[in-house]
Amino acid sequence: MVHKKRVLHIIPSLSIGGIESLVVAMYENIDRSKFQFDFAVFNPNNPMHKEQLEELGANIYFIADAGSKSSVISKVLWRIKAIYNFAILISKNRYDVLHCHNYSNYGPYIVLGAIKGIPVRIVHSHTGGSLKESNFDKLIRRIKNKLNFEHLITLKVGCSNTASKWLYGKSSQINGKIKVIYNGIDMVKFKPVDSTEKRNIQKVHGMQQGIHFVHVARFTTAKNELFLIELFYEMTKLTTSIYLNFIGFGPLERKMKNWIHTLKIDDRVRFFDLNSNIPQLLGAMDYFLLPSLWEGFPITALEAQAAGLPIFISDTVTKEVDMGLATYLPIDKGAKFWAEKILELINSDTIPKKVNLEKRNQFDIKTVTIQFESLYN
Repeated sequence: MVHKKRVLHIIPSLSIGGIESLVVAMYENIDRSKFQFDFAVFNPNNPMHKEQLEELGANIYFIADAGSKSSVISKVLWRIKAIYNFAILISKNRYDVLHCHNYSNYGPYIVLGAIKGIPVRIVHSHTGGSLKESNFDKLIRRIKNKLNFEHLITLKVGCSNTASKWLYGKSSQINGKIKVIYNGIDMVKFKPVDSTEKRNIQKVHGMQQGIHFVHVARFTTAKNELFLIELFYEMTKLTTSIYLNFIGFGPLERKMKNWIHTLKIDDRVRFFDLNSNIPQLLGAMDYFLLPSLWEGFPITALEAQAAGLPIFISDTVTKEVDMGLATYLPIDKGAKFWAEKILELINSDTIPKKVNLEKRNQFDIKTVTIQFESLYN
């Protein structure tokens, strides 16, 4: 009987997000006769992937409730609880691989994994950091890296060169422990549709005819949704029959809806349910907007391009995510500039329309999963 390698992923939540989408797609595509995935999860809220992962054979352990803890004491206490429950978890179960996705606080888990004798210990960076990060913040991160016993890490992974440099430093590129593995998606699920199918999907969801923009994300400061709403408002001053669709949820949702109401564009903006069929909905859209302040390697940008949508994306996002359909715009130019430029490109029909097939294959989850299988082995 073949021994299954047991992989324990430490992840923020089982809700909508790039990390969550990646690990779910990986488990769908990995050889589950050889690999068993378990998950140590920090935030139990909106666990939309829980049932699917359990059906695939995963064990889910909610080791703490990060929730919306705001006070210093509550933040410290939930972290202590998480570390304690993690220690109990790995003492009860034997794991071959520890894959740590909570990149900013990986230290205690890597140390405990090493003490327990888990042979493969991976740290995975998924972000490019904040634009507002000061030199002091950078120094603190370097110190934390040193205190986190870097020599106990078997391998450092980044979802892009930007994400690798942010967490591990520029010198990490010449370190044998570092490896860049791009995020991947299921290219079978995300694919372009013809005009007839597109209109049928729109009818199913009661969407009016016109130009439909879409944004898929967790609503947070990094994703810059309040700016996105403002630029859409500027577009409504210049043209009619345009609509903005949001798919997701997050702490900024109430502020977003208030801002939409203040600008009196409620009839032009729609929020889709968190559990919506995202591949199908992308087939009903025309363009994807992602004016992020910072990113590691946004999976939603891959999904949109795979679905055939041209994307307008901020210049703070890595160029590595471009599958051929990306137009990068300077984030510091403001909402009015973005609105005018996007409509100018649409009206002049000068938007990139051809997917780079080599890049498409590179970002296929099957290719990405094979790369992780080799690490786990």
